[in-house]
Amino acid sequence: MVGWRWRAARWGPARFAGGAAIWNRGEDRAPRYRGCPFLNLATEFPDQNHPGRVIARDNKEEMRARLATIVAKLGVRDPNRTASQIALIINGAFVTGLMAEPADLRRDLIDAAMKLLA
Repeated sequence: MVGWRWRAARWGPARFAGGAAIWNRGEDRAPRYRGCPFLNLATEFPDQNHPGRVIARDNKEEMRARLATIVAKLGVRDPNRTASQIALIINGAFVTGLMAEPADLRRDLIDAAMKLLA
């Protein structure tokens, strides 16, 4: 978790979204990687009040809040909404990267994030 916090703060949202694509493509991860452990945790425990689900939700909210801080520094009109949209893109990349050949996923993620920041 420390790794993504550092990257989000240092890289900014567009490059961070692209980093999620690299991770899912396997350039930076172990061969047995099966996606975001927090998304997996939320999937396994559908009860909204289950402790595992609470941990997963808290993690995703922290990522979104950190993105909102970064986006606000860029002068975006609605940083909370933009951060939520970028988080949606990142979370989608975790899933897409496991199911498809993501040859252009990194470029598409950066392009989508940049459109949100325009």
